[in-house]
Amino acid sequence: MRISLRHRVAQMTEWLRRYHPTPYPVVVRWTPKVASDPGDPPETRKIGDFAECYWQRPNIVIRLSSRRCRAFSAASETLLHEWAHAQTMPNERVSRHPARSHEEHPDEWALAYGKLYRAWVDDGGCVESRRIEI
Repeated sequence: MRISLRHRVAQMTEWLRRYHPTPYPVVVRWTPKVASDPGDPPETRKIGDFAECYWQRPNIVIRLSSRRCRAFSAASETLLHEWAHAQTMPNERVSRHPARSHEEHPDEWALAYGKLYRAWVDDGGCVESRRIEI
């Protein structure tokens, strides 16, 4: 039986919540387009970014672009990327280190992303998440 992309992403999100918690609750939303940065090339600005992650009390919100994340491979990779931001965002947000304040992907994010990627790809998270009932 084939399940929808959004259902599969919901299973992955629940797997992430259970096994890779964040300091604050995470809400995952779908949106037609996520705005890109003004300095991006025109073709990127036209179609937008894959996702964005931001803190909105009391949650961390991850917005996935339905325009860019049409395949599960793109959606899952993007969700892992944004979940790493969700795991490290409070530390980034309250960091007083001036050299780190502008970094979008500091060392803490890279470590979090690496752990998530390995758990998903190497340790069977992709298969395990399919058994989660939503």
